[in-house]
Amino acid sequence: MTQKPEAPSATTSPSYVIDPARCADVGRSLEDMLLVRRCPKCQEEVMSDPSLRGVDAQVQGIVECCGRQEGYIRPEMPLQEIAFRVIISRGNKPIGLAELHDVVAEHWATPTSPKNISPQGMRRILNRDRYYCFREV
Repeated sequence: MTQKPEAPSATTSPSYVIDPARCADVGRSLEDMLLVRRCPKCQEEVMSDPSLRGVDAQVQGIVECCGRQEGYIRPEMPLQEIAFRVIISRGNKPIGLAELHDVVAEHWATPTSPKNISPQGMRRILNRDRYYCFREV
């Protein structure tokens, strides 16, 4: 008799971060990825002050400003883009799959565009990603 794999519980669910080392390994600049996700005002500030260009400074800027702006996360964005922005707007601290799934689903699905993905389906998408540099922790 084959057992179905259990859905991760809150205590066994993996967590995710954006991994700068993984970005470097695949030849992507996390600094540039973050810069294009900044609001126009912050982009100007970062471009005029190189000390604000580092990953930590940009993540902090997104937490304090850009991530709070209306439209920072929009339902028409791809699921991975929304997950990336959620993680970054929370300071790139580990976020559990269950919570990440709930937040992404809240932003991604709308009454006029219902979309549904299981937590396990989302886990597979995040683990197979080669663009956003998600890392399961």
